[in-house]
Amino acid sequence: MIGPRFSIITPTYNRAAFISKAIRSVLSQTFVDFEYIIIDDGSTDNTKEIIETFSDIRIKYFKIENSERGFARNFGIKKAIGKYITLLDSDDYYFPILLGEADSFIVKKNNPEFFAQGYQVENADGKFIYAVHYPERHFIERMCRANISGPCGMFIRNDIMMENLFNEDRKFKIAEDLYVFLKIAAKHGIQINHIVTGSVVNHENATMRTLDPYDVIYCRDKIICLLNQEDEFRKYRKSLDKLYSNMSNLAILSFTIQGKYKKPLAMIFSLVRKNPWELFRKRTAVIFRNIARNYILHVAKI
Repeated sequence: MIGPRFSIITPTYNRAAFISKAIRSVLSQTFVDFEYIIIDDGSTDNTKEIIETFSDIRIKYFKIENSERGFARNFGIKKAIGKYITLLDSDDYYFPILLGEADSFIVKKNNPEFFAQGYQVENADGKFIYAVHYPERHFIERMCRANISGPCGMFIRNDIMMENLFNEDRKFKIAEDLYVFLKIAAKHGIQINHIVTGSVVNHENATMRTLDPYDVIYCRDKIICLLNQEDEFRKYRKSLDKLYSNMSNLAILSFTIQGKYKKPLAMIFSLVRKNPWELFRKRTAVIFRNIARNYILHVAKI
């Protein structure tokens, strides 16, 4: 049986407010040779009813018990019959050109194992914030330093994806996709199509804005441990220091968002001693601003 060119995988959990836009963006693609696999990871809202309003034979809907995103993605991947796997989070969306651009790039580059297209980030009101353009060189180092890799616009050949499934540890829910992308890039390299073809929506309920800082620390330690075990990643080991700093910085930011400042102060000074360049990151400026504001509020209550 010859499958479609692309299998699009969307895991979703209680995203009834967003899933329609994601589905419409897939169905509006100018390139139509795809299947769209949606895995409902035990939603308790009306996600199922919304999905069932779309009647397109390319949509394959599965509802499973809540098992977290890694398991849900793997469930969809194992069902996929497309030559290339690509991922779409249920609160993001594709531009109509995304699959067409990907198909042209595949032909041009003779069936690459792994490639990426750019994406933009917008706020909940649809206002453009910034665009992400992946670097041609030093991809792994850049991803470790800034973690700008998101699933929107990542394409992995089916056979390669099946050899590099997502980790299904329920607590490993922040950097599980970064781990897969770094691992595959270390083994097979990555090619870049320099065009923005999708949008990531930065809304108030987005995963990256509702982080438990201790979960970030757990995921930081887990991804570094896993990458240290990868033989192909041996030549990139120096980049792990950048990854450690990046994820530590994210944990610190999460602490300050929650109004905690004693632990993040100790962590940020420790990071700066190891890498003074941490002082010049935009996120660090936000951290110090949050700490100062929290301290002022604390003093005002005394």
